[in-house]
Amino acid sequence: IASGTLPAGLNFNTTTGVISGTPTTVTAPSITVTATNATGTSSAATINFTIAKGNQTITFAPLPNKQYGDANFNLSGTSSSGLAVTYTSSAPTVATVSGNTVTVVGVGTTNITASQAGNANYNAATTVIRSLTVDPKNITVSGLTGNNKTYDATTTATVTGTPTLSGVLLADIANVALAGTATYTFANANVGTAKAITVSGLSLTGSKAANYTLTQPTGVTADI
Repeated sequence: IASGTLPAGLNFNTTTGVISGTPTTVTAPSITVTATNATGTSSAATINFTIAKGNQTITFAPLPNKQYGDANFNLSGTSSSGLAVTYTSSAPTVATVSGNTVTVVGVGTTNITASQAGNANYNAATTVIRSLTVDPKNITVSGLTGNNKTYDATTTATVTGTPTLSGVLLADIANVALAGTATYTFANANVGTAKAITVSGLSLTGSKAANYTLTQPTGVTADI
């Protein structure tokens, strides 16, 4: 090389004249080269380089469903350039993103968008969008004990105790409550011991109730 400097990342073989490597910086330099042998040195030749921005892609795997109340989790998208990926959530009422950490907020579906804006050497990457679904948290009812009864040819059952919700998040206790009127029945009116009592009619109310599904009480038994 008679004058000038090769773009960063390229190498010049002075024996073969081959220029090899991968440029690492956007630039447009020129160099002049000469060739020398036993008979002398050639005239200088100019080589012009135009190193344009490189393209990049984002790898961002599909997201598994989450349940309301699940712990925060991290996103792990990467770019082929090695530059940091940024994320946004289309529905902050379902999930929010800070850095690469997702916080589940409520039941529903949101789109998590992975982006990389590029820099002096790379073009912006095509965004990748992944859907995140947050399912309701299942909660149950406890606190009921079946009452034994004398055979009366009916399937009506009674219980003692107060139905109490189990599984509500601590932060939601004031905003989720039982509603409805419970009914208690045996499967049939026949005499028997430890017969299952079916509980129905209970539901949820409150500003956070939509984030939960209710399983009616089970395991309540009595004798006829």
